[in-house]
Amino acid sequence: MKRGPIGLFAAVAIAGCSAGGDHERASPSRGAESAAAAVIVRLDGDLRAGLYDHVCDALFSPRARREAGGARCARTLQARTVGVTQPRVQLSSVRVRGGTARAAVRVTSADRPAADQTIVLVRAGTTFKIAGLSG
Repeated sequence: MKRGPIGLFAAVAIAGCSAGGDHERASPSRGAESAAAAVIVRLDGDLRAGLYDHVCDALFSPRARREAGGARCARTLQARTVGVTQPRVQLSSVRVRGGTARAAVRVTSADRPAADQTIVLVRAGTTFKIAGLSG
C-alpha cells in the first residue's frame, strides 16, 4: 500500500521527526543507491532548515507535490511539522529495483517515540524524487 507525501509528514508529526539522518550511516557507495540516499540526506537537511519550498519543488515527484497540496505544498508541510523538536530521519538502507527505490528510515525527535518508515522514491533522470511512504 502506498501513501502520499502527506502521509510522510503525518508520520513525521506523529513520530516527531523529519527525514534524512546521520550522514555516516547513509553510505551506499554505488550509482542508483547513492543517488537515492542523497535525496533522503537532502530531505533531512531541508526539513531541519525549514526549506519546505525546496522539498516540494526539488525533492517531491510531480504527483507527490500535487498530493501534498500543489501550490500550497510548502505551507501544508510546515503545518504538519509544527511542534516537532529536533527532528531526524536516519537512513538505514536503500534498495533500488528498476525505476523505484525504497529507503528504510527511522524517524525520531527529542520529544516523541521513534518510528520506522519506508520512503518510496521514483527515478527522475539521474536522480530520484520522493513519491511517498510504503505502508
